Amino acid sequence: MVEFNKFDVEAAKTLPFYLVFDVSYSMSDVIDAVNGCLSELKDAIGNMPLLADIARVSVISFADSAQVEIPMGDISLASEIYQGHSLLQVRGGTSFSAAFRELKSAIERDIADLKLEGERKVFRPTAFFITDGEPLDRDWQQAFSELTTIKQYPLLYPFGFGDANESTLAAITYPQNRENGKKPAQYFTVKAGASPGAAIEKIAKVVIQSVVSFTQSATEGAPAVQIDTRGTEDVVETHYLDEM
Repeated sequence: MVEFNKFDVEAAKTLPFYLVFDVSYSMSDVIDAVNGCLSELKDAIGNMPLLADIARVSVISFADSAQVEIPMGDISLASEIYQGHSLLQVRGGTSFSAAFRELKSAIERDIADLKLEGERKVFRPTAFFITDGEPLDRDWQQAFSELTTIKQYPLLYPFGFGDANESTLAAITYPQNRENGKKPAQYFTVKAGASPGAAIEKIAKVVIQSVVSFTQSATEGAPAVQIDTRGTEDVVETHYLDEM
């Protein structure tokens, strides 16, 4: 287990994460794996109590509507996740508008609440957006614009598999350039031939490792988003916007 001293944790920023999952009917074959991802993340953070003191996680599901499944907080204490319980259930079609508007509302509410706690500064939120398809709604670009123009806009990392279109994933990657243009933005797809189950398993691994890596960097006084794809390169493919 990684050890951190008390000073590191007290000096670190609070790091808010959003896991935004497509739960439309096309996700039926992999929804159990998605629920398993939540259990794994809960255990990973719970096994590192000092990281749990810094990371704050919220889970949002979307189909033709969107809702907060787990409110922003210490996910290692989330009572919604327990053995044998499938928190996320498939429903409806795929509305990106619903997802973006729910995420916007959650961010505006959660960041204000975290700042009121007053113990630490709050880092810009990071959102992992996981989908297996294309949006069925025509006005999703407007909802995306509303999300990305708020003061607390998220660093948005899309992960797509199945029928997800690469051009759409690139379009919802935000900001398009990061770290003053020195580092290109990233989105992620699954390599041809990978099964949906393998896709979700590896995407979950990237998300969990990235949350842990980012949080660990905060304890060292220099929080930086680190998308950790170790052990997933056989399935997950990283794309940089400057390569398009």
